Amino acid sequence: MKDVFISYSGERARQVVRLLEAVIENDGWSVWWDQAQIYPGENWRKEIDDALVAATCVVVLWSKESVESPYVIGEAKSSMAKLATVRLDPRVDIPHEFTNTHFVDLDGWDGHHGHPSVKMILARI
Repeated sequence: MKDVFISYSGERARQVVRLLEAVIENDGWSVWWDQAQIYPGENWRKEIDDALVAATCVVVLWSKESVESPYVIGEAKSSMAKLATVRLDPRVDIPHEFTNTHFVDLDGWDGHHGHPSVKMILARI
């Protein structure tokens, strides 16, 4: 299984996942996210649940779509002990259940490995 599970929803978040995946893998960790790891005919719910359990760290990307997604919220709830929370838009209110969880901002991030928030994410892993 993979070291890092990335939970997200929305097109902007999907773009960030691709950038973040490259940075995390460049640091020596393996990454799991649905578009790259679930194949046709597989039970997607089982694949996600298995990957969540196996991951060392779960990175949740909070976007306007993900804060309304029961899937993302459920994935985050089930992974509180190994959660790294990331806000993609400063106008997004993180769901109430996670307001006591420290988060980093990646608003406008261009994929640069040296970004302070990216360093914080890598340190959490």
